[in-house]
Amino acid sequence: MLAERHDTRHTVIIGLSVMIVGAVLLIATVGLETMSAVRAYVAGEGYWSKSQKSAVLHLLRYAQTRDERDFRLYRRAIAVPLGDREARLELEREAPDLELVYEGFIRGGNHPEDVPGMATLLQRLGQLPQIRRAVEIWREGDVHIARLDSVAAELRLVLQSRPADSAAVRALVAEVVRIDAALRPLEDAFSGTMGELARWTKGVVLWVLVITASLLVSAGGWLSWRLLSRWHAVEERLRQSQKLEAVGQLTGGIAHDMNNLLTAMEASQLALVRSLERPSEVQTTALNDLRTALARASDMVRKLLAFGRRQTLRREPLNLSVLLGGIAGMLRRLMPETIELRIGDLEEALWINADRTSFELVMLNLATNARDAMPDGGTLNIGARSAGDVVLVEVRDNGVGMSEEVRSRAFEPFFTTKPVDKGTGLGLAMVFGIMEQHGGKVSLESAPGRGTTVSLEFPRSEPAPNVAAATVAAEIANAQPSGARLLLVEDDEMLRRVTSRMLESEGFTVLQARDGLEGLELLRSHDGRIDLVISDVVMPRLSGPELYERARAEGWTAVPFLFTSGYTLRDDDTRRLDPSVPFIAKPWSAHDLIHRIRDLLA
Repeated sequence: MLAERHDTRHTVIIGLSVMIVGAVLLIATVGLETMSAVRAYVAGEGYWSKSQKSAVLHLLRYAQTRDERDFRLYRRAIAVPLGDREARLELEREAPDLELVYEGFIRGGNHPEDVPGMATLLQRLGQLPQIRRAVEIWREGDVHIARLDSVAAELRLVLQSRPADSAAVRALVAEVVRIDAALRPLEDAFSGTMGELARWTKGVVLWVLVITASLLVSAGGWLSWRLLSRWHAVEERLRQSQKLEAVGQLTGGIAHDMNNLLTAMEASQLALVRSLERPSEVQTTALNDLRTALARASDMVRKLLAFGRRQTLRREPLNLSVLLGGIAGMLRRLMPETIELRIGDLEEALWINADRTSFELVMLNLATNARDAMPDGGTLNIGARSAGDVVLVEVRDNGVGMSEEVRSRAFEPFFTTKPVDKGTGLGLAMVFGIMEQHGGKVSLESAPGRGTTVSLEFPRSEPAPNVAAATVAAEIANAQPSGARLLLVEDDEMLRRVTSRMLESEGFTVLQARDGLEGLELLRSHDGRIDLVISDVVMPRLSGPELYERARAEGWTAVPFLFTSGYTLRDDDTRRLDPSVPFIAKPWSAHDLIHRIRDLLA
């Protein structure tokens, strides 16, 4: 959820940045087009002014020479301001004819590429104060131009009459000079106004670019900070994962040797119990201590494998309300009288896909941590609810809480704030590993003085099918081996010897092999007259799975196999095993092994 919110924020920031950049480009484009149009108007005004002066000059010369060539030159010069006037008048219409506008500006001597921008400037930005003043000046100039053209027509009529009226000619020439004098300040005012518009446009574009650049820098800085924070978080998770992987690889190797030793000690302890008919008090105490030590050692190995995500899980559909109800008594016994345990009522049957033992181990560790966080008493709340495709289990206490530094390191292996003799630092690391193996998540919220809430997300499951209880279980447990012949393939000599002795004490006939090759030779020499093969998985020369494949290839398809291993079977290992072949993990108890053997033989 948090990652989704971060992704949404980043998407919004990136989207806004794209919009800002788009707006900047649009404004910059409009600004450049406006400045280009203003430049075209200023250049056109220069050409307009030159043409107007040329028209006046040719008209005054015509008054003196009465040469029609001078009048034609006047008409050619006056066409420039008249063309601009026609274009402006057309643009002032509600629905201007752009072809007429184009023709007018071209007659006004403007470059064809400048015409669209000049038309757009008047149409879209005509309400700007500078453009309104420029248009007013333009209109006033057009009045004088129209008067000049009218005077020119009158002058031509007078000059063409016989005899010409000299007084009328002088009056018309004086009017031409007056009009020329009136147009000159208008030309300067028009150029000044358009220059002011160009400077204003440049300032607006500059400010927009500065403001937008500031926004982009701020957004980019914030986004970079967020990405850098997430990068550090990912780096920290990678470091944590690498640490877990490294310790997991170490524990995987240790677990193999430890499990073999624990299995041998378990079988030896059972042999001792059976050999003592009437053990003394000292012997009984020693055997009980040995049994306790074995249990604690096995639990330590399970914790190491759990946080290293290397223990073998037996995931199945489990009813959460039944699970919590089943461990409620055990959890209450962990709590002192000063701590109240509350397990919320579940409104519906919630099913999760989980390993029962691992779930109980997680809850025990979280309850123990909560107990230690409430030395003066408090309340431990355990609740569960559905959250889409997952079931959320929350364990909340109102204890001392954690600082941010402690909270950030809570799941690190061997990190603990407890005294040396009170904790190993494997509890929450084990919880983290188990949740990872379940495909779930674990999160922790805490603050000093505000307690701690641990949230577990388990994959939701459909209810388990209602399977009738097996009626032959007791018969299998009590069945006699009937002299069954077993082939024990184990590369650890001490474990092979102890296991063989324990099985023989149960009435089985046991053949021993040091590896898969010896096991295959014994199968051949006994021509398949073996009732069950118990084989270690990882062995030199020929492994257990390879022995199984060779035996099946040579025709011993009816001989059942039982695999066992002190290594943990991870996903990459289990692909090498036939899923139909039973498996029992070390350290196994003598009772579990014998029960599994009798089950297979039955």
